[in-house]
Amino acid sequence: NDKMSLHFKGWKKLEPCLREYSGVKALWLEGNGLAALEHLDTMTELRCLYTQQNCLESLEGLEHNVLLDSINATNNSIRTISHISHLTGLHTLQVANNRLCDAADIVHLCECPSLGVLDLQNNKLEDPQCLEVLASLPDLRVLQLQGNPLTRKIKHYRKTVIARLRELTYLDDRPVFEDERRTTRMWAQAGASHKAPEGGEVDAVMIAEALADGTFSVEKAHEAEKAERAAIREEKDAKDKRNRESFQKMLYDARMRRIAHVLNNVRLFEGLSEDCVLEMAAKCASNPVHTNMVVGFAKEEVCLHAGAPVQGLYFVGKGKVQFSRQDKPCYESNVLHGGQYFGENSLCTTGDMPAGSDVVAKDYSELYLLSRDDVLDVADQHEGAMDVLQRNRGNALRVQWHECKPWRAYELVHSTNTFIVAREGMAPPSAPGAANDEDARPRSAPGEQYPIEWYGKNELAKSVPESADEADEINPDGISGDHDISGDMMADEYKESWARVQENKRLALAEAGLTEAEFVAQAEARKRGEDPLVP
Repeated sequence: NDKMSLHFKGWKKLEPCLREYSGVKALWLEGNGLAALEHLDTMTELRCLYTQQNCLESLEGLEHNVLLDSINATNNSIRTISHISHLTGLHTLQVANNRLCDAADIVHLCECPSLGVLDLQNNKLEDPQCLEVLASLPDLRVLQLQGNPLTRKIKHYRKTVIARLRELTYLDDRPVFEDERRTTRMWAQAGASHKAPEGGEVDAVMIAEALADGTFSVEKAHEAEKAERAAIREEKDAKDKRNRESFQKMLYDARMRRIAHVLNNVRLFEGLSEDCVLEMAAKCASNPVHTNMVVGFAKEEVCLHAGAPVQGLYFVGKGKVQFSRQDKPCYESNVLHGGQYFGENSLCTTGDMPAGSDVVAKDYSELYLLSRDDVLDVADQHEGAMDVLQRNRGNALRVQWHECKPWRAYELVHSTNTFIVAREGMAPPSAPGAANDEDARPRSAPGEQYPIEWYGKNELAKSVPESADEADEINPDGISGDHDISGDMMADEYKESWARVQENKRLALAEAGLTEAEFVAQAEARKRGEDPLVP
């Protein structure tokens, strides 16, 4: 057996028959009347020895048990700790409630550097020099000294012990944390610095002497401790700030990658470079619709009110939202979940269009906005991005031609595909910054300075449905495939809007002095590389 229990047998000595049990690793001898440890020389594998509540006066008899890791010898009559220096693996020694009196009784511990847990409580130790003996144990982490006269004799006992034994993690009845260790060290160094040699450190004896002769500077010690506490507080605040920033950055990076994955599937951004899409995703991820970066929209909170301008593409980062009108779900009660978006078409127009319904959070939700200005800012910085957006715009945007006005960027970027209708008697368009005089400014033909690519694969006139029925065929459900609420209207609202479109179209062609057929013919001529104004 590797475990042997011989406790509470009433034995006064151990018999030689124990030598037969050479494989024992844990031996219980508690609650007997043993005066000495005998006949344990064959137990060379012994790891744990429990000899509490006996009559032992020393730990002699363990010469052959070199693998011992733990000895419990509490409640005995041990006067001097000895005969254990050969136990190089001894980690735990419990000798509480014995008869140890001064530093000489425990000086043998200096030869046991492997000790990590030492229980000396309820002895008769009162010499401050005992702390110097304990300070020589490099691996000592847990120390029990309560119940000794030493704890009452030394002023500021806990601070003194911690200042001298700098690796302690537990003293008596409570743990020793790093903050307490640092403040105590500064307290001792400042209060008894005059006792230490120049450039040296203060030990327990110096602290005891300074406290005994009244030269310990309590004021300096408290000031040093206060300053160290302030430094610790600043370090913790800085660490907490770094942790918060790192956590927010981790969330931001994850959100940005998720948005970038979605943007790659948006019609308007098809064909853009990966870097361009990532920058747009970064803009979107850093632009929450909710005002608090940490807390989003609560359940049943309105994220976007009907009639409010739809400023761009809205990405549902978390939760779910639903479109409603007059507190009733609309658009077939469609619900958008995390990872879905709406408002794509608003990126293609020059002005903000009003939302056709409320966007209501059906759970805790987070919304992020990719605005038109952000798209243009990023596209300006990437070569060819504007051309890709031009090609995709006609496919992404199913609206009428009067809404196809240039984005801000196209007023700044030169395009080789622009055309100017130089009719007889018409001057070129005004330069940027010219006086804003409507009468003095020359009138422009439809599409003047507008890239042809604005209108997608078809010419301008052909992109306009001839009737409301034809428009319904383009978008029969009244909602885009990407749930764009900006272009969705009730039937009567759509008819009114269509009537305005037709009227604007008629006025624009009349202003240019062209019929629709002439305009289409000129567009065809330009596609063939011919000058439409040359007969």
